[in-house]
This record gives sequence, C-alpha cells and structure tokens, in this order.
Amino acid sequence: MKKILTSVIVCSLFVGMATTVSATNDTGMSNSEYQAEYQAELKQAEYYAYMDLDTAPESLKHDILEARNKIIFSSNGWTQDGVKGYVCNMKTGEIVEQLPQFSELFPGWDMPQLTTGSLDEQSQMTVITKEIDESIKTEEINSFSSRKTHEDTYKNIYLRHPSSSTSTTPFATFQHTGSFVKAAATLLTASETVNIGISNEDTGKSLAYKTYLDPYYAVYVETFGSPCEIGIRASTYSNPGYSDITVQYDTMQEAYDVSQK
Repeated sequence: MKKILTSVIVCSLFVGMATTVSATNDTGMSNSEYQAEYQAELKQAEYYAYMDLDTAPESLKHDILEARNKIIFSSNGWTQDGVKGYVCNMKTGEIVEQLPQFSELFPGWDMPQLTTGSLDEQSQMTVITKEIDESIKTEEINSFSSRKTHEDTYKNIYLRHPSSSTSTTPFATFQHTGSFVKAAATLLTASETVNIGISNEDTGKSLAYKTYLDPYYAVYVETFGSPCEIGIRASTYSNPGYSDITVQYDTMQEAYDVSQK
C-alpha cells in the first residue's frame, strides 16, 4: 500500500512536470534536462524511502531519510498534523482545496526538520522590496479583542528550483500572533507555477506546503496557538524567474487600542 501511495505521488509530480521549455535555468540546464534529472532522482528516492529505518544498516540511514525528504517535498501538498490548511483564491476568498495532514500521506515518517543554505548562499539572494498595507480591515471579535488584517507584497522574489538537500531560504519572516496566514504569487515573470511553504521558524517545522500553484492561488493556514515566528518560502519546478508574492495575516489587538485610532 505504501509503495502504491508513493507511486501515485510521484506520478502526479510527473504530470505537473510534463511541459518542457527551452529556457536555461540558473544551473545551466534547460528545464527539460532538469525535469528528466529530477524524475530520475525521484525514482531512486522511491527505492530507498520505504526501507525499514530501524533495521537498515547505519550506512544507509542517511540515504533513507534524504530519500523520504525528497518525496515529502515533491508531493502535491500537506499540512503539519493538527494544523488546518487550504488552497484558496486570493481574489475571491474561495477555498478550493483542503490540504491533507502529513501523517495521512506519510504514516510512520517524521516530518523533516527545516535546514537552509549557508550564509553565503543567503547573502546572494535577490534584494527585495516590500509594499505594506496595514489598514485593509479591522474586525471586532468581542468586547475585549479585535483582529486586524495585514497585507504585505514582496517584489522581485527570484524563484529557483528547490534543492534536494536543504530547504529554500525564507524570503520573509515575521512575528505572528493571529489566527491565519496566506501566501500567493500575484506575478510570475517566467515561471508557470510556484511552490509555497509556510513554516514555524521557532520549531523548524513546516506548517503547510503546496506545489504547482497558479497566480493568486494561496496557501492558507489557520494558526491559532502561541505566538511564533513565521517563515515564507517559495520555489518553482518550472522555469526560474522573478515573482511578486503577497502575504496576508492577522494580529490580535485590544479593542480599546483600535477604538482610539
């Protein structure tokens, strides 16, 4: 059953990667070459991923975990267990898909601990600008508290192909005390689709992850709980290029603070 599930995940990825283009990405490979290489890597990952980690030789355990991580982040999307996540239309607010829980797709596997590239790699990331509108909506919840929605647009995010060994560096991090976070590409200059991840940077765990998103289709997670630092990541399996990504989130405030504005 596990092998059938993996084959379904891998096959769905192949369908999404079927379109080929002649452009060359930042690794020097054309996208058709990149896709062919990535498909071969996934086939190899499938071989190792479902080995028994407890009884495997020590020399294979690293390969097994790496293969599992590759399959996990190549799937169509999931949320951390206990977190409700969706895909929604950022323009209309319509929810079009509920994301499955991690353990539903990968029973018995541990969620990957997020690791990012070296400081040198991070310093080479494209400098971005941010347009902020913090006055979209103020909605009173009860006599003691209110919810204020913020919208930040991050411009000129360069979407690369994701690494097989490290997590994509977040292009945005912020302290969050509210009940939801949404993130969607609102402009793609060269890429057909975008992969977006929302993470809890305090724990190093993904809250939600979704691949092959069209413009204006957002990853949306409910984040009721303790305050935490949120990270937003983005990549692409199609042609690398620049993008604008909009992030919406809310904050909880005392009602009297709002009433005085």
